[in-house]
Amino acid sequence: MTTHIKEILGGFLKEKRKDVKRKEEIEEIVEKIIDKKLKKHVQLKRIYKNSLIFYSESSNYSFEFYLKKEQLLEKIKEKFPYIEDIKVKVG
Repeated sequence: MTTHIKEILGGFLKEKRKDVKRKEEIEEIVEKIIDKKLKKHVQLKRIYKNSLIFYSESSNYSFEFYLKKEQLLEKIKEKFPYIEDIKVKVG
């Protein structure tokens, strides 16, 4: 029984490490495309159903980010072709 739990937990942790690495790689791409000022106000929160979900402090920063969205998506798709969209939520 404990071996089974250990295998499940091990698999889960392995997937989490992959997710963290993937998110770090995406954040590196983001830093190359958007400037530091905007990066302070718009943050990548999660990868969900082949979409990147960013949160913005205000609609002004969302709009500024939106202007770079296509360029950013194009660069991210080069390394992660399964990413289909970028969404920005204000909150």
